[in-house]
Amino acid sequence: MRYLKFIFFGFISLALGSLQAQENQYKFVHFEELFKEGIYVTFDDFKHQNPVSRHAIIALEDKNDPDFLLKVLSYDRFSYFDSTGQKHTLPSGEIWGMVRRNALYIFHGYALSKVHFNGRWGYFTSYKRTPQPGMNVMPGSYYAVQVPFTAGKRAQTMIVDLKNGKISPFERKDLLEVLNSDSLLKNEYESLTRRKQKQLKYLYLRKLNDKIEFTFPQ
Repeated sequence: MRYLKFIFFGFISLALGSLQAQENQYKFVHFEELFKEGIYVTFDDFKHQNPVSRHAIIALEDKNDPDFLLKVLSYDRFSYFDSTGQKHTLPSGEIWGMVRRNALYIFHGYALSKVHFNGRWGYFTSYKRTPQPGMNVMPGSYYAVQVPFTAGKRAQTMIVDLKNGKISPFERKDLLEVLNSDSLLKNEYESLTRRKQKQLKYLYLRKLNDKIEFTFPQ
């Protein structure tokens, strides 16, 4: 009986150890603990967590509306008051990004795209062109990513470095440059066939994030 108990508790210990290893294998980012909701005019504003809050935005829309930030950025120009009370107005497409409902979005090309990441490097889908005229969607609008594709609109996956704001295409050469941060991981990736490299590029970006310590903006 004591022998059976030993086997049972040994099995439980192995199972718990396996679960703990799986938990430590990936880092899950909780945006609500990291980023403040609002519109970030520049990457520097994001880095220092200094967004334009909905209360500082000049707009006719109801500021209690859950979609308020999206509606504000659907116009071609964006106006707000800074901390000194000075008014600023700029094209919506020149804004760096936004945090809404615990998710990060970046303006790139002609759309506001959601960023997926588990560490320093993330990726998102960028759109090369605006929808065809007559669709009543302003360039730079979040809603531009929600309309049907047209012949003049092409998607491209991009990598963003949240430490310095650098954005580059999610292509092999760009991923290899990112993987320079860990030579062993880079050599492992380069040993794969080109087909496997294409299939596993998201996995290797995640692996790099798991290995490289990164402190998100406070």
